[in-house]
Amino acid sequence: MPKTLKTIQKISSIARILSKVFFALFTVSSILCLAAYISVIIGFDSVVAHFGDVNIHGFIDNAENLSKGALMAKLSAGFIITAADAILCRLSQKYFENELIVGTPFTFEGANEMKRLGIFAIALPLGSYILAEIVSTVICNLMSASCDLNVDNGGSVSVGIMFIIMSIIFKYGAEVKENRHA
Repeated sequence: MPKTLKTIQKISSIARILSKVFFALFTVSSILCLAAYISVIIGFDSVVAHFGDVNIHGFIDNAENLSKGALMAKLSAGFIITAADAILCRLSQKYFENELIVGTPFTFEGANEMKRLGIFAIALPLGSYILAEIVSTVICNLMSASCDLNVDNGGSVSVGIMFIIMSIIFKYGAEVKENRHA
């Protein structure tokens, strides 16, 4: 195996592991948001909302100063965004697992999967932020709460574009490889 391909495979292996770790973290975060949301609906006070030494409300800035509606809006937005991030991490993990099985990113299937991952890297975060804004606004309006949902889209669009560009490079590599064997 050429040295550069070994480096690519090491990077893919690290990316697969990171995707797994972040998938787990985002999954746990979304579950905690959902549990906290349910606890707010049921009416548990902040003392009951502890899991061990972790106060779920502690993940939200100034949770003790928020109205019930504002807290529910933030928790619902957190659930939506972290669930979408978990899905994106799972898709990334699947891509890197497939790439490691094949042994190279320079295949037509891998290039298509990378393009798909790029599209999802753009669409999932943007969609989740839009949905989170809509849901939190509806909750705030229904509960007559003052809400300031301050979410950051981060770099999802630029990461998605990077993945799409990489997919074109991988497709070109697959074409060169195919022509070499023809």
